[in-house]
Amino acid sequence: MNISGRSVLVTGAAGGLGACFVSSLLKLDVKSVIAIDIDCEGVDRLAADIADPRLVTKVLDIGDEGAVLGLFRELSEQSIYPKILINNAGILCDGLLASNRDGFIRKLSTANWAQSLSTNLTGHFLMTREFAVSILSCPSSLPEASSSQTDAVIINISSISSVGTVGQSNYASAKAGLDASTRTWARELASDKIRVCGIAPGFIMTDMVADVAPAWREKILSEIPLGRPGKAEDIWIAVAFAIECDYFTGRIVSVDGGSIF
Repeated sequence: MNISGRSVLVTGAAGGLGACFVSSLLKLDVKSVIAIDIDCEGVDRLAADIADPRLVTKVLDIGDEGAVLGLFRELSEQSIYPKILINNAGILCDGLLASNRDGFIRKLSTANWAQSLSTNLTGHFLMTREFAVSILSCPSSLPEASSSQTDAVIINISSISSVGTVGQSNYASAKAGLDASTRTWARELASDKIRVCGIAPGFIMTDMVADVAPAWREKILSEIPLGRPGKAEDIWIAVAFAIECDYFTGRIVSVDGGSIF
């Protein structure tokens, strides 16, 4: 897909990978970038740091169906029809399923489980569904893609944790579900010229992993053949490929330094 003149939606845009995606997109000839995050202060900081008139920021919980419906209704009323969606929002609510430490039994709470799935899976479903609806209902007067091009692309940011990671049964389950949804949606939407694909980052230095204990960090690095964590820019390169390659759909690409899982 030629990104020139397109509007792009990015969730989880206030920091880490999302902020990198937003700033990288605005270096290109995009029409606008709609940056979404639940973090009000982070959204304000993003807008202040970038200060580009093409940047539109929204504070939104993607797990809230009413809020997502309202977002797309507002965009439609403003005749804004994004053609690229980057589902990047994600949270960590780590915890063992059940454990006995020093005689104290602990278990993963239902609230913890539900919170993780709300953002990491249900939120992506809601955004993808409404994005697809907006494409399907897009006014016919808008320019159509050529017969060899897709008209829209959805990029789901997954994780190599989808294979199963100790202490992350909620996160891993959500990401595994997202991978399955990516493949399913790609098949369902292909006839409508909408591609759906996934990028699965490994250990990337963002705020989400900044508090990882030093001992655990060293263990993770020892399992990465390249011997270093990734950078947000590494993931952006993969996202840019997913946008540009019109023959890429229904697949999840791992960008993880060759991590051994």
